[in-house]
Amino acid sequence: MRNTNKRNLSALLALVLALLLALPAMAAGSAGLTIYHERENVRFDLYHVAVASDAGWQPTDDFAAYPVTLPDEDSPAADWRAAAETLAAYVAQDTPIPAASGRVASGSVQFGALEEGLYLAIGETVRQNDTLYIPVPVLIHVQGDTAVTIKAEETAVTPEPVEYTVAKVWQGGENARPLSVTVQLLCDGQPDRTVTLNALNGWRYTWTSEPGHLWQVAEQNVPDGFAVAVEQDGLAFTVTNTWQQPGQPEQPGQPGSTPVPGTPSTGGTLPQTGQLWWPVPLLVILGVICVGVGRFRARRKRKHDHEG
Repeated sequence: MRNTNKRNLSALLALVLALLLALPAMAAGSAGLTIYHERENVRFDLYHVAVASDAGWQPTDDFAAYPVTLPDEDSPAADWRAAAETLAAYVAQDTPIPAASGRVASGSVQFGALEEGLYLAIGETVRQNDTLYIPVPVLIHVQGDTAVTIKAEETAVTPEPVEYTVAKVWQGGENARPLSVTVQLLCDGQPDRTVTLNALNGWRYTWTSEPGHLWQVAEQNVPDGFAVAVEQDGLAFTVTNTWQQPGQPEQPGQPGSTPVPGTPSTGGTLPQTGQLWWPVPLLVILGVICVGVGRFRARRKRKHDHEG
């Protein structure tokens, strides 16, 4: 009987140890994402931007330094797109390591073992004949198994050079605006030049480019107290700095769903350190330990009373 009890206790402890070792892996990836795209073999990179909590979106380490307001569930589609394009330019500039990468096969690309949260999906630009196919950067709230469709915008490659413009727009904070700002121009994902915008040039800069290139704009050293959003309309970029109200420091938006077909609405709230579900299996394990120890002690007591 004594050997049987020892074997049972050893098996119980081995099971507990296996479950404890599995917990980090279980917590690290409990969600999946499927991106549908019409063009084959297009590469998509996925970046983990933020996790959800009771206080709203909490940026991950790679995105904490960017003063970009993450939209909430009530924000219009234009705000979601502006935030995605702004972050995509910073990604091109700073090249963080993506959380996952994959290529479209049979109309879709799938990502598994993801932590739930807000992700930025960036697809590669493809040129075919005289047309550029540019996937739209998209912010996606991944919860459980999530699916989205990402379209590609088509841009004709003209034989003549094209002229781009970047302009600064201020919203509020009149007394806190600097005398100038600098913006980084990126061509095909690579830094091309840094330009200064100020009152002398009307907060505007124009440049000429050979056709067939993808341009992006990233503001450098965003002034304290302001959030930044970059929007592109054809050949024109608008960099907007919005003042955050005094006494109300900039806060990420409440978690919400990006208005893209197939993206589910926001539901649960997750702390930055991981999912809220992980204590549940831990409590179950502790309960199993308590039950096992209790039974072991009860058997020993019955044996002791019987021998007595």
